[in-house]
Amino acid sequence: MTEPAPDSGRKAMSSLQVVAAAVAVVVVAFIVLLATRDVQVNQPSLALVGQNVPQFSGTSYDGKTFDMNSVLLANRELTQADQTWTVINFFASWCGPCRLEHGDLTRLDTEGAACPTRLVGVTITDSAENVEAFFEDLGGEWPVLVGDTSGTVIDFSVLAPPETIVVAPSGLVVAKFIGAVTYERLVEVISC
Repeated sequence: MTEPAPDSGRKAMSSLQVVAAAVAVVVVAFIVLLATRDVQVNQPSLALVGQNVPQFSGTSYDGKTFDMNSVLLANRELTQADQTWTVINFFASWCGPCRLEHGDLTRLDTEGAACPTRLVGVTITDSAENVEAFFEDLGGEWPVLVGDTSGTVIDFSVLAPPETIVVAPSGLVVAKFIGAVTYERLVEVISC
């Protein structure tokens, strides 16, 4: 039987170091790619447009509740001019483009649109504490659902924050925006 050469352990370790270095290079390249890609702004998507809004509900980081079905049922009792449009914003406190669009969402929440409009946020992999800090820092008064929102994220075919869906009072999805959205683009699709 032959004994392994004394430097075979070094060769094995050296091979392991080469593999680890290669993996590190790939990870760094991926991070650089993500950090330098163009921010998507106002990119419309046809996913869900023309379909009924998926039903969802939840509790906000500050205890407010939201139930899409209740909004739609309440709309049935109102005249067409008084029915509420719903803007659903999927975001995360760690998301740079979410910070970029937040001022426009705050403007929609305070100024509204031509029709009655309600804004609701849905977090993507975020904690109630981080969301609360985000809103303390940037302002905003609308309900933001926290907790396990993964089912809602899947139902709305959301890939990454931010994404924003506009729902007519009838429950029909009329627009979906991928990336940071502006106040102007939102009010453009909300019509009485």
